[in-house]
Amino acid sequence: MIKINEKYFIDADNNNFVLKEYLGKRLNKKTNEKEDAYEIWGYYNTIESALKGLVKRELRKFISKQEINSLNDLQQKIDDLHKFIAKKLKNE
Repeated sequence: MIKINEKYFIDADNNNFVLKEYLGKRLNKKTNEKEDAYEIWGYYNTIESALKGLVKRELRKFISKQEINSLNDLQQKIDDLHKFIAKKLKNE
């Protein structure tokens, strides 16, 4: 699994890359032990498309929050997300 930040991860199975959001430790009812819990946000053919999925998700959250934003705010958010991803790709 690849850690993008504290909240998002990219995992893989035999056919897809999987974008996941970390939900914290949750109790497994079968074993009564705490385990990491994730919510799956999408299945993608490539790493690039998984990262684009992350950008789309974050932009939807930004737009849907209960604040009034301008197109300039939206453009800044897009730029910030792209810089964040580019920085992560260079550092890791």
